[in-house]
Amino acid sequence: MKKQPTMASRTPPYHHLLPYLASVVVSLVFFAPDEAPTGKGLALKCFPIVLLTLHLKAVEGSRQGEAKWVYRALQFSVVGDAFLVWPDQFFIQGILFFAVAQILYIKAFGFREVSIGLGAIPLYGLSLIVLVLILPGLPTPLRVAVPVYALIITTMLWRAVDRARLRTDLSQERRLSSLLGAVIFVISDLCIATLQVGQLIPHAYAQVIILLTYYLAQLFLVLGSFESFWERMVVTPKKPKQAKKEREKKEKKKAK
Repeated sequence: MKKQPTMASRTPPYHHLLPYLASVVVSLVFFAPDEAPTGKGLALKCFPIVLLTLHLKAVEGSRQGEAKWVYRALQFSVVGDAFLVWPDQFFIQGILFFAVAQILYIKAFGFREVSIGLGAIPLYGLSLIVLVLILPGLPTPLRVAVPVYALIITTMLWRAVDRARLRTDLSQERRLSSLLGAVIFVISDLCIATLQVGQLIPHAYAQVIILLTYYLAQLFLVLGSFESFWERMVVTPKKPKQAKKEREKKEKKKAK
């Protein structure tokens, strides 16, 4: 009878996230306060998401499952980040790339389980109320781009809510991580419209809040796509001495 592999429980390897968190701190300290539109500012702003993208590819790969779509969403997010280092010239382009990223997140979450009454209707209703409140204060070019983007990101949030509520085939950690990421992403974008464009608080503080929520959102969305990260039971490799003893036993049996 074939023996079962040795299994052991473990906690998720949170320490693997430390390089990303360190890069976020560097970006918040050295880029966010003055948001300098320079090559250095570009590197400081984009590096955390580049690092997160590489980490996702290393852990889960980039060619299958939800990770494939999240990986692509992060790539479009990096380009959107790059454009928004120069918001006066490339704000619309930045919104366009982030809209594509949100569509890719929608693709990752899928439409396997759909809730209209408890999901779509309340979320789209809230989105419409927010648009009515903020649109009058926006510049004319954004009065078309922002509603389109709002429709897309609200759909992303709807899919994350349904995924968290209805996809019981996925682990609770993955479902809640994706939901938290989607909610924080919406909050981050609302902060752009209210804190930055509306100038409710000093620009430096607004930018720190926007970037902090953005980086957290992307992190949780990536965690939601991880499968191996949340595995509680893993196969433990046999110790050399144990493996040697088992080989000797097998050889003795064959000799008999």
